[in-house]
Amino acid sequence: MAGEVVFYIAMIVALLHFILPNIFPGFNEWSSAHVLTLFSLVLPALGATLGAVRSHREYKRLAMRSKKMVIELSELKGRFKLVTPKRLEALLHDTEKVMLKETLDWLALMKFAELHKAV
Repeated sequence: MAGEVVFYIAMIVALLHFILPNIFPGFNEWSSAHVLTLFSLVLPALGATLGAVRSHREYKRLAMRSKKMVIELSELKGRFKLVTPKRLEALLHDTEKVMLKETLDWLALMKFAELHKAV
């Protein structure tokens, strides 16, 4: 929500920065013109930063989940040495459970994921 607020404020400031000098010819000499210029430059960068932080948090969470899955699959891989047909069937069931659990976790994560505007 903060990114959206910053976006709309930046749009208003940019519009004011464009309109006010046309309404008031001497506006560019006022100190408030410099403040508008500063905000016109800084607010879009702030909005982009907020978006980047949000994306970074998502990637970090996904990376942690992926590392956990690598550990679980590595443990299963180590158990696939010298197997009998009966043991192979049990290992395949265990592998299926791990994969199913990961799929269910992913679906639960995506069920509550919010879609964000690109602002």
